[in-house]
Amino acid sequence: MANRIALATSILALLASLATPLSAQETTSYLVSWEPSVEPDIAHYIVYRSLSPTDLNPTPLDTVGSSTLFYVDSSVLKGTMYYYRIKARNASGVLSTFSNTCSGLTIPQDASAAMDNLCRITQKIKTGETAYDIVWATAVPSTGFVQYDRDLTLDSMSVWDNTSASSHTSPIGGLTIPNTYFMRAVAYDANDNMFISAIDTLVALDEPPQPHAAPHLSIYPVPYRPSVGALNLADLPAGGSIVILSGDGLEVWSARVGAETSMSWNGMNNQGSPVMSGVYFAVVRDASGTVVERRPIMIVR
Repeated sequence: MANRIALATSILALLASLATPLSAQETTSYLVSWEPSVEPDIAHYIVYRSLSPTDLNPTPLDTVGSSTLFYVDSSVLKGTMYYYRIKARNASGVLSTFSNTCSGLTIPQDASAAMDNLCRITQKIKTGETAYDIVWATAVPSTGFVQYDRDLTLDSMSVWDNTSASSHTSPIGGLTIPNTYFMRAVAYDANDNMFISAIDTLVALDEPPQPHAAPHLSIYPVPYRPSVGALNLADLPAGGSIVILSGDGLEVWSARVGAETSMSWNGMNNQGSPVMSGVYFAVVRDASGTVVERRPIMIVR
């Protein structure tokens, strides 16, 4: 029987089980769905899971009937990447070859900086009386959305951002003010591998909206590859400053801005050592010390 199975949208949704303490050992659930086989006599689908994309003998999780095109895996450990594939079995017992592979990773609250940088919420900007822009970043270009709610069920979601990029802004609105909201970003890379950020919180208050600052920084090339040359920083505020921060908020490099509002950075930290690959942030302040720009930078070595 020819392999006619394909995962339609790979992992479609994350079904959360967040009543347990937020820790690296917390479990959650993934829902995997797939397209039906075009074979006329399919009897069952078999769902397989492994911890490696190259595993030739993944573990069969369960078997479902031919009319069922999804499976909920409720034994997922946060902080671990899981890979899923499907096989079909016809009425004669003949198995298809494996479908394509999809994967999912949910980042725990106590993740390392490297794991946290795979998908993280970076900023929350109030744009209206009950509306915010949620800014989130991923280590590789992605699409996705933000889930949010006043409890950890996270029943609401933003509009899906279909623009493939390493930084996204997802507007959310209709919030109850004042209140505390829980949220996370759900990202998919070009191969439909899913990355879900750790839970973040938003304290929504009855205060004036924060105006969007006009861009004060031109940065190129993006992503930045130090082996190719320097990173160009232009349109900086005269008399201000720029700081490059790591994903966990530690200062990597800084410089004062004089009358010349353009400079370059060679990818070295303040101690003269090359920085590692990952997502960094350029924070620009004007002469008064006010932050006027916070821009993610993807560094690839």
